[in-house]
Amino acid sequence: PVAVSVPLTGFQQVVLVTDYGHDGRPAGSDPFDIRDEVNWMAPLVTIDMNIARQNDLALEYRAMQLTGWDIAEADLNRFQLGMWFNPAQGRWITSLEPKQQEAYEASHVVLTLARKVTVSEEANWIPVSLTGSGTGANTLVASVDVNGEPLASVSSGDASASGAAATYAVRAWDLNALNGQDVDLTIKVSLPTAGTYQMRGFSFDSLGVVPYVDTDNGKPLTPAIELTSLNPTEFTVPGREEMPPADKVNDETPLTIMALPVEKGYSFPPGTTLTYVLDPDYTRFQALLGMTSGTSTVGPIEILVDEEVIWSSLSGIGGTGQFSLLTRPYQLDLELPMGASAMQIKTGGGGGAVTFGYAGFVK
Repeated sequence: PVAVSVPLTGFQQVVLVTDYGHDGRPAGSDPFDIRDEVNWMAPLVTIDMNIARQNDLALEYRAMQLTGWDIAEADLNRFQLGMWFNPAQGRWITSLEPKQQEAYEASHVVLTLARKVTVSEEANWIPVSLTGSGTGANTLVASVDVNGEPLASVSSGDASASGAAATYAVRAWDLNALNGQDVDLTIKVSLPTAGTYQMRGFSFDSLGVVPYVDTDNGKPLTPAIELTSLNPTEFTVPGREEMPPADKVNDETPLTIMALPVEKGYSFPPGTTLTYVLDPDYTRFQALLGMTSGTSTVGPIEILVDEEVIWSSLSGIGGTGQFSLLTRPYQLDLELPMGASAMQIKTGGGGGAVTFGYAGFVK
């Protein structure tokens, strides 16, 4: 490893760039398919917190999740920047810490984030995860308004953080019904408890407006060789003696990932195992994965090639690897090993069903 130290005084941005090494390679160098990656190990920026706290109006630039939101000066002046260590993630977390105690009414809004959004496939999902930090035990609630009216989350209630630091309250809001519309979006952090006290600080993990389908443009990949056109050599589908119907959940129910219509694919229950022969020309396997419907979970999902796991949702979506109604549809795009003969799909446990949308192979 090569240590690099760059002074940043007077600069506003630093970009880490790795150039190609095609020219000027020494004699005897490895071919380009060996050791051809560069990893930036532990890139850290050292901050003088005493200087950082002097300019409260720059909070939105130092707390990255706040970038791009309109924030009232009075809200910014209520807080100063804080830091706390999250042992679960092994890193320091930026927080907004109150400067002093105040008198709060019930449901007092302490921070309002506002922006205008054109709802599209690239901006139709609002994930929010909120946790309290430091001392204090008061509950914090994050909610969403659209055009001045409250919007219900896809699960039960708003994001209510009442546990210890690093115990994130996770919720999501679906904007698909407003596709094509220009809307005024507001995210509010409020205190449900009235009284005079110093509220606890708080941090966001997820906060923003993103594509519901987890791709750059919000559109799924559509491989030419559809899985529904192929017959598995072996399959186990709990509760069935035949394969599930293609392109629908059952005879009465169209195929979906939650509220998202899916034109092609299958819905598989937990405990499903399928085996497919791999054509020598297949180079990739692609599928859009997500909960079919309901409030249960399913997973972890595994893809095996010649009995070796090449992908698991434990690493793909993290956590327990289980898909839930809060999990964005995950675009699977796997390179298949050369010379492989068979691929297996396993859907794990749980009480829900998983959709393999637009699943298939690429030559």
